[in-house]
Amino acid sequence: MFTDSSELSELEFVRQSGHLTVSPLAGGQTSVANGHGSKAVVPSESCFVFFGTNLSDGWLKHWLRGCRPKTELKKPHRTRKDLSSKEIEHIHSTHRHEPLPPGIFYNGSHYISMDGEKTDKHPLLNEFIGNFLKAENDKIDRHNKAIDEHGVGDMFD
Repeated sequence: MFTDSSELSELEFVRQSGHLTVSPLAGGQTSVANGHGSKAVVPSESCFVFFGTNLSDGWLKHWLRGCRPKTELKKPHRTRKDLSSKEIEHIHSTHRHEPLPPGIFYNGSHYISMDGEKTDKHPLLNEFIGNFLKAENDKIDRHNKAIDEHGVGDMFD
C-alpha cells in the first residue's frame, strides 16, 4: 500500500471493528498518542506505535510480517518426470525436421531405421528433451540465485 509512496502517513487500526484510518503527515513528523487522549508530534523517518489490550510481541510481529510483500520461493530443478505429455509433444514438434542420424529416414509419417523399425518420435528426441531441461534448469538457477542475492530475511532478526 505504501511501498511506492514517499508520503508519511499516520495509521490507526481498531482491531475490534477492523477499521483502518490513514492520515497523511507533513514534514517528516509522526503523531504519537501519549495514552491520555492527546497526541504529541515527533520528528521521525518512520514509527509504529501500538496501543490496545491483549497485544503481544508475537502477534504484532506476525501481523507485520503478513503486511510485507510475499517473497518468491526457490524452484526445484526439473527432470524428465516433471514434463507433461504436452511439453514433450511441443519439444518433438519443434524439432521434428531436425537432421536425422545416419541410417534413419522420415517417410512423412514415421521415422524408419534401415532395420525396418518404425516410430512416430524423432530418434534424437531424448537429446532434445535434455537440451530443453538444461535450458529450463539454467533459468531456474538464475531465478534461485536472484532470490539468494536479494532475499529478504526476517525483519525482526
